[in-house]
Amino acid sequence: MTRDEFKRQLEMLQVQIFQGLVCHAVWHRLYFHEEGEAPPSIEETNRVFERFKSFFKPVRVALQDTMLLQFAKVFDTDSGAISLPNLLAAARKDNPNLAPTATTQELREISRLIKGVRATLKNKLRPLRHKRLAHTDPQPQDVSFQVSELDSLVDTMKEAFNRLSSAHNNEGWHWGLALDEVSRATTDILSILAEAENRRLAELVERKSRRPAERRRADILS
Repeated sequence: MTRDEFKRQLEMLQVQIFQGLVCHAVWHRLYFHEEGEAPPSIEETNRVFERFKSFFKPVRVALQDTMLLQFAKVFDTDSGAISLPNLLAAARKDNPNLAPTATTQELREISRLIKGVRATLKNKLRPLRHKRLAHTDPQPQDVSFQVSELDSLVDTMKEAFNRLSSAHNNEGWHWGLALDEVSRATTDILSILAEAENRRLAELVERKSRRPAERRRADILS
């Protein structure tokens, strides 16, 4: 592989990773409220989900499936796939040309990073991709992820990619700034919907409280 081709594939991989990370950031902010996070509260968020369930149910499925499919692509080992394992293998095969700023040991450390999530890849992500995300299996495997497993995949992707990119041309990607903006935008949308739902519920309570007084007034006038 030439340096230009390696750089081109590295840039394509960066876009692929970012697409998965964006879906993960929105999904995580919507469905996992952490202590100390900006409002709305868990109760307010749940009311929004219930009020607009016909929207948020398919959104949740779409975010999960897109996120997991992109993550599966990033770690794909199939021949010809643009992925972390394949680009790392190319860099290790032609270290002086494709990863001139990294030593053999530093490339091995990237490989160890990826091996750290091997169990999740082998037992969960790859079967899920092959049997449900990319193909419809007549007997799909029931797969569920712990949040910690997804967080580990996310951290591994970001660190392994930045190390490999730095090994190629001393460049990395500042994921945090863009992903923080995605999380803030998701929070803003939830806040707008929660405020609207709070107003709607308050108006309902107010209307109900006026009805007895209105009935008494009607009785007096009749």
